[in-house]
Amino acid sequence: MPVKIEDIYLQKAEIEKNSFLPQEAHSRLLISRGYYASFLYACELFKGVHNLTVCDNKEYGSHQKIYESLINSNVSNLKYIGKTLKKYHKLRKDSDYKLHMHIRGYELMLAEQHFKECKERIDFFIENGDKEFLAPCN
Repeated sequence: MPVKIEDIYLQKAEIEKNSFLPQEAHSRLLISRGYYASFLYACELFKGVHNLTVCDNKEYGSHQKIYESLINSNVSNLKYIGKTLKKYHKLRKDSDYKLHMHIRGYELMLAEQHFKECKERIDFFIENGDKEFLAPCN
């Protein structure tokens, strides 16, 4: 059975509910699953009605092509999504590959912020196109 983007979001939520030891591994898994949910959702913007194109820079990897294409967009919300996804990608790579690095509460908080911002802003773009995104007041 194929997996949908919503399934990746649900998987991250389930991982959050079920903490396990070692805590460091759990934290790294949360960062990774959240990033991939955001990345795959951003990839959807390049399909169908949104008329976005992926840059064809041969030096870029698949993830870099997506966030650089968003950064180079003429839409401020997409630029923001691209910049956020770029920072999130670095955090995900650090948590996956820099095993000597400790994942602290700060990194988890930052990952969660990136996760929420990407989802909120992508949802907004899908619903409203190139209208200006206004962050909700807390």
